[in-house]
Amino acid sequence: MERQGEKHRELLREERQDDLPTDYEYRFITQVDEREKLQTLPRVFKLNLVPTTLEGVAQSRGKHKIFGDHIVYHRLTRAPLYTLTADYYIMSPKAPRRGAHRHVTSRLFYIVRGKGYEKQDGRTFQFKEGDVFVVPPFTVHQHFADPELGCEAFVPKTSTTHFLGLYWREQHEFGENPIFPPGTEPIKDQQGQLIGYRIKKGLHGAKKDIEVYLGVDPKWDEIIKLKREAARWDDEPKTTYDHYLQLSAVENQEWTSQSHVIKGDKVLWENTRQGKIKYLVGPHNPAGKWTHDLFIQEIPPSSRSGKHFHLSEELILILEGRGYDIQEGVRYDWERGDLVCVPVGTVHQHFNADLVKPAKFISAQPRHWADMGYGGFVQLEDAPEYEG
Repeated sequence: MERQGEKHRELLREERQDDLPTDYEYRFITQVDEREKLQTLPRVFKLNLVPTTLEGVAQSRGKHKIFGDHIVYHRLTRAPLYTLTADYYIMSPKAPRRGAHRHVTSRLFYIVRGKGYEKQDGRTFQFKEGDVFVVPPFTVHQHFADPELGCEAFVPKTSTTHFLGLYWREQHEFGENPIFPPGTEPIKDQQGQLIGYRIKKGLHGAKKDIEVYLGVDPKWDEIIKLKREAARWDDEPKTTYDHYLQLSAVENQEWTSQSHVIKGDKVLWENTRQGKIKYLVGPHNPAGKWTHDLFIQEIPPSSRSGKHFHLSEELILILEGRGYDIQEGVRYDWERGDLVCVPVGTVHQHFNADLVKPAKFISAQPRHWADMGYGGFVQLEDAPEYEG
């Protein structure tokens, strides 16, 4: 270990310090470059189909999947967002069974259309249009659509998982009749049973063949067991270290006790300064602690929302109607099925362009900003219908 440390120190001494840019100058170069790039990227995206995946068939992902997925390490590549991304699942009626997997972070699925059920660690939870089903951390889960109606779901995500070192998952089961994409091949045991797949050298820059097997990762499986076995801590912590021991127990209890399905028809609408809003997941709902705030907003015909800004990014899926956003004085038109991006610290307002029908959308905002102390809103104009 000491030999390795000395070698590292020797390499540092050999570096020419005058060749290294200082952080102070570099930060100004970066922020100007990013600001210019942000202004050239679109704010509204259309959904589009992509090929079948190993996870399951009849799956649709929008272009938003491409512009900021967890596996995309470059910020501001296709959209003006640093962390927000999303999946959009289409599980057709009578579609083959989807796969099962487990990952560190939690997930929120808003059901746009249809209904189905979710299996989580052996338990089954039913959901329908307008509901949100929650996948707690470290949970083996698998989605099933109603065979007659099918199901569509909006799944907001953040790429911070990768930067926190938590981008890990296990594949427990492939989708039914999986199709392996170019650059991969199945791995079978001596009895011909599918037990994994091989990612060939060169695919996505892989420097060697990589084998992915179905089942648990021993290291992470042990971590999960230890975490879930954390003892209850009901006494007041006596030291700072006790606080962290208690926190682990509290987190474990919250994971196991939170709602797995939030029934949309049981949540009340609120008349707010921003407009008619229904918070499905928010600061007063335990599910909101893990990933995102989720709310539905409805704008009457020919009306508008309030005008505000917040430091956090926002990703909006238009559920009904047509209209436009005004973001920092620029108009961006949208219609049903579009994804609307609101970058960091952007003054924005939503307008319903239909004279007869209301517009409705679901908004996702990551909880990270609020947890860091940057979660507040600043209201610049109230919605016309607001009655304080």
